[in-house]
Amino acid sequence: MAQNRPISSGPPRPEPGPKDRQLAMAMLAEGWHLNDVAATIKVQRATVRRWRDCPEGQRMLSEAKAKRAEIVSSALGDAREILSTHAVQAARTLVDKLRDPKPFEALTAAEGILSRVGLPKASKVEMDMRAQVDLSRLAPEELDAFERLLRKAMGEGSGA
Repeated sequence: MAQNRPISSGPPRPEPGPKDRQLAMAMLAEGWHLNDVAATIKVQRATVRRWRDCPEGQRMLSEAKAKRAEIVSSALGDAREILSTHAVQAARTLVDKLRDPKPFEALTAAEGILSRVGLPKASKVEMDMRAQVDLSRLAPEELDAFERLLRKAMGEGSGA
């Protein structure tokens, strides 16, 4: 006589009870897929679907979702309180890092500070200073010095 039940290597699983159903609803409330819930509880996918779709299952699922939302909200509140308590220390650490002798460390700290106060990170400033500055007010020697500094800043050498 053949059975419809798959052959397993362990002892037969007892019939699922109310705790299995409650666990299934909690797992679904956390976003688990029906297949994964069924495999974990060791029941058929159709059983989990039937539990979920019946009025009692819908009530249990709603309660599990509400409980999960409450836990998440509480955890977020606790996390915000911890971060808020340590925000001053974190800011001081960033400011201290500005004095780090390693340029990368100091630059990273500066970028972190600027981004937190709303200033965007600029990777490279592209502009022609000559187009925005009235160079006619400079004396010839000042104009030469300006041109040398501009070439040096642009990486073109110091010029003579």
